[in-house]
Amino acid sequence: MAKNAIETLAPQLQRAHNGGAGPPKARWRSVRSGTEWPNRRLAAHNVGAGTEVLMAEADAAPVRLDVEYPEQLSRLHLLLKSFLGWLYVWIPHGIILGILAYLVLALHVIAFIIVLFTGRYPRGIFDIMVGYHRWSLRVDAYTNLMTDRYPPFSFSAGDDAASLEIPYREQVSRGSAALRFFLGWLYVLIPHGIALIVLGIVALVMLVISWFAILFTGRFPRGMFDFIEGTMRWGLRVNAYLFLLNDKYPPFSLKA
Repeated sequence: MAKNAIETLAPQLQRAHNGGAGPPKARWRSVRSGTEWPNRRLAAHNVGAGTEVLMAEADAAPVRLDVEYPEQLSRLHLLLKSFLGWLYVWIPHGIILGILAYLVLALHVIAFIIVLFTGRYPRGIFDIMVGYHRWSLRVDAYTNLMTDRYPPFSFSAGDDAASLEIPYREQVSRGSAALRFFLGWLYVLIPHGIALIVLGIVALVMLVISWFAILFTGRFPRGMFDFIEGTMRWGLRVNAYLFLLNDKYPPFSLKA
């Protein structure tokens, strides 16, 4: 019954977003009441587990990355991150994320084998993969001066300045998975890698300029903030595609 309800509502919601202005946003909707929430955490909190079916408009935004723009940033935090960030951010988070990276690579191989035989991506592995990228995103946002909120040591989605949502798709194309696993370096990493290297250099220059802007004004220039956020979004879309977290080829775009 839940599956039928989701399948029934999906085309209607997709048409509604396609007809609206601006880029589509991933939302979670209660099938019973029609109430919408911007992310799964808020939806589950308001509805409660097992009481109503929640659906994600997965086709609208396969990978949704957002960093909340801060109207004001602390100069003290800026100096603290700049001179001591290696001590209280990169050492604890870097060690844990470095160890987890080996686990993620091993799980990627296991998930690939399971997909080849079953056409399904294991939900437990999917949640770990998304959680790992979410954790990394929060650390990047903090060290890139985009937020003063210290990144939590957690895979879970929460009320954080940086958020990552990737709707779960149980069915994965075996052919596409094999192509990405064996030839992803050729048609994904080479073109996107070159573009991201160039973007990364530009973003680094903007980050240096933004450092001085924050020091003197307490504000991160909005245009530069959006560019850096877009570069991070682009990179995460590439990772999500290569790690089989979605089947949509990543666009050459900074936009949400």
